Amino acid sequence: MGDREKRARIHQGEFLPGEGSAADQMTAAAELERVISFQEHLEDINDDVATKVLQLQREANMRRAPLYKSRRDAIRGVPNFWCSALLGHPLLERYIIDQDLNILEHLTELNVSENDDVKSGYTIELHFSPNIFFHNRKLTKELRYADDGDLRMRASSVDWKEETRDVSRESGGAVVSRQKRPHDAMVESRSFFLRAFLWLEGDDPAVLTPDEATLGASAVSGLLESEAFCEAIKDEVWSNPLKFYRRFTEEGPFEPGADDA
Repeated sequence: MGDREKRARIHQGEFLPGEGSAADQMTAAAELERVISFQEHLEDINDDVATKVLQLQREANMRRAPLYKSRRDAIRGVPNFWCSALLGHPLLERYIIDQDLNILEHLTELNVSENDDVKSGYTIELHFSPNIFFHNRKLTKELRYADDGDLRMRASSVDWKEETRDVSRESGGAVVSRQKRPHDAMVESRSFFLRAFLWLEGDDPAVLTPDEATLGASAVSGLLESEAFCEAIKDEVWSNPLKFYRRFTEEGPFEPGADDA
C-alpha cells in the first residue's frame, strides 16, 4: 500500500490492513463519537466564557469613560503630549519622519472608541489644530471585523491645502513655468505616519514602512501591517499614553543598536 493510499484511509478513519478487527473498528467509531461529544461540551464552555468576558469588557469601558474624559482634559494642558507619546512607542516612532513631526505637532487629541459589542471593531480619531497642511480638524480610521474574522477598514480622506509653490525653471533668465501644486504631492509622498494610519486595501502597501521597501509587497502584508499599526495605538498608546510619553521625554528617541555601544 502506497503512502498516499495510507494517508487517504487514515483520513477516512479506517484501520489499515492487519490493524484491527471489525469489533475494533466499531469500538473506535464509538470512542470517536464520545470525543466529539466532549469537544462540543468544551466549546459550549468556551463560548460561555467568551460571552462573559465581552460583558466584563463592556462594563469596564463604561467605568473607564469618565476617566478617559478627565484624562483628555488634563492632556490638553501638556504641550505636544500625543506627539511625544507616539514618538515613545518603538513601533510607531519608525513611521515618524521630519515631515510627520511638522504635522503631529498640531495633534491635540487622540481617541479610541470600541464598538458596543467590543469584538466587532473600533475607531481611532486624531484631532488637529488649524495648520498649513490640511483643512481636516479630525482624521478617523475604522476597523470592522466580520463574524468570520474578515477585516474591513474605512478611513478619512485628507483635504490637503494648496500652497503656492514656485516650480519655475529659468532658461536664459526667463521664467518657463509657475504654478500651484497641492500639498498631497509634497506631503503624502513623505508622510509615512499618515499613510500608514489612513491605509486602505488597494493602496500601495510598499510605502508603509520607510526603512524596509520589501515589507508590504502584497495587499495581505499591507493589511496586516496597517492592522498592527492601529492595534499599537489602541492597545498600547491609548491604553497608557503616559508610559510612552515618559519613555520619549525622559529617555529620548529609540536608537537601534544603542545597547551595543
